[in-house]
Formats: sequence, C-alpha cells, structure tokens
Amino acid sequence: RAGVCTINATAGGGLAALLYTTISSRGAVVFPHEIANGILGALVAITATCASVHTYAALIIGFIGSLAALVSNELILRGQLDDPVGAVGVHGASAIWGLAAVGLFADGELPGIKVASGLFCGGSARLLGVQMLLAVSIMAWSLVTMLPFFYLLGMAFSRSCHFRKGLRVDPRDELEGLDHVMHSTDPRSRKPTVMQTQEDSETSSYKLGL
Repeated sequence: RAGVCTINATAGGGLAALLYTTISSRGAVVFPHEIANGILGALVAITATCASVHTYAALIIGFIGSLAALVSNELILRGQLDDPVGAVGVHGASAIWGLAAVGLFADGELPGIKVASGLFCGGSARLLGVQMLLAVSIMAWSLVTMLPFFYLLGMAFSRSCHFRKGLRVDPRDELEGLDHVMHSTDPRSRKPTVMQTQEDSETSSYKLGL
C-alpha cells in the first residue's frame, strides 16, 4: 500500500505540475524545473501518509502537495526572497500539507497500521490538531536551533556580524555567475558537444588514474 500510494502521489503531483506550468505560461512553454519541483513536492507530501491512507487519496494528496510547492515558490520569488532551488516550497509547504493530510485522510480501519481515523474517514478533528501541533513544533525547533547556527557560521566565514552578509557571496559575483567566478567557465559559451563531453570524461578518468 505504501508503495502504491507513493506512485499514485507522484502521478497526481506530475499532473498538477503540468497543469500549473501550462496555465502559468498560457500554454507557451513547459518549465522542467516546475515539473520537477511539483513531483518532489508530491513525494514530500505523501511521506507522512503513505501507509495510512487509501490509494485513491494519495492522488489527491500528491496533487495538492505539488501545487503547494509551486505556489509557495512563486510567492517567495515575488517577495524577492533567496531560495534558488525552491526548497522552502518543496520541503516546507508540501511537508506541512502532508502532515495535515494525515489528520484528514488517515483510515484507522486499514490493515497493518494502528492510527486514528482522520476527519474525512469518520474521525474527529483531534488527529488534525495533533498533526498541526507537530508542524508548529518542528518549525519552532528548526528556527531556535538553525538560526543561531547559521548566523555564527556566517560570522566565521564572512568575519562580519552583519546578518545580511553571513554565508552570501559578493553581489557582483552573483550577477556574474558563480560558475564563472569560481570555476572560470564562460557563461556565454555554447553547450558542450558530445565529442567535448567524451574528451572531458576521458581527461578526468586519466587524472583520477582510472
């Protein structure tokens, strides 16, 4: 059941991501990164529920989890917050939805697992409340522990107490491109050909002694 639910959630998430990127671009283009983040959001959402819900519910959970990730990432982008890989939407918003989904779709009558039934399966709102308390607790613990950790780590690397510096690179390097600054690549160069890729692979293997 857990495996089938995971697969179903992936299908639901992929469908939601495809619809989202098609509608947002007005049918002009399908953005691969949105498809990928949507599927990842669905997988994150089904993690908490895969053993305690029906297989059809997994489609719904994955569908909504995908949209939660994509919409959250869009809001973060519009707010000009720094999250280049969309981690907050995928591992934040989708995870919160996944925890809430336990309180909605969990079925205590399913074999092989002991869990209270969720709100949509004849249960009360108690399980949903417990799940939301869990989400708040995780966020609070992460904030209390990680905020000072990364602040102190940023101070050690930047040698500055200013919180906006921390682990960030120089703004000029961001605009120029870190690949160019740190690896001397030309951002305007064309994609490598198959022959170049093979040559690079052979060179790397030779240097490693393979």
